[in-house]
Amino acid sequence: MSSGLKNKVIVITRNEEQAEDSIKKFESLGAIVIPFPTIKVRPLKVFNMFDNYAAQLNNFDYIVFTSENAVKYYVKRLKEIVLDLPENLSVVCVGRKTADICEEYRYKS
Repeated sequence: MSSGLKNKVIVITRNEEQAEDSIKKFESLGAIVIPFPTIKVRPLKVFNMFDNYAAQLNNFDYIVFTSENAVKYYVKRLKEIVLDLPENLSVVCVGRKTADICEEYRYKS
């Protein structure tokens, strides 16, 4: 079986940890993969604004997560300040992986 990706060069711009599955998949199809992360994800140093809004979550109708990292850092900070996601808050996820991690944390989207 011939793959249309054999010897094609593919650059993946996610960090290597998050790109691992994609890298393996493309390589298994014969591609030459170059990991080239274009952003560095790191936690905030000052949480004043986040904590202020987190304390008011009962006043919100929706929360939109646009990435796995957004969910992970959000959950981590809520645990640090001992808050939970209100049950009446609707969760919207952009992308399947983001939805999957929301489900891991039992946030129903």
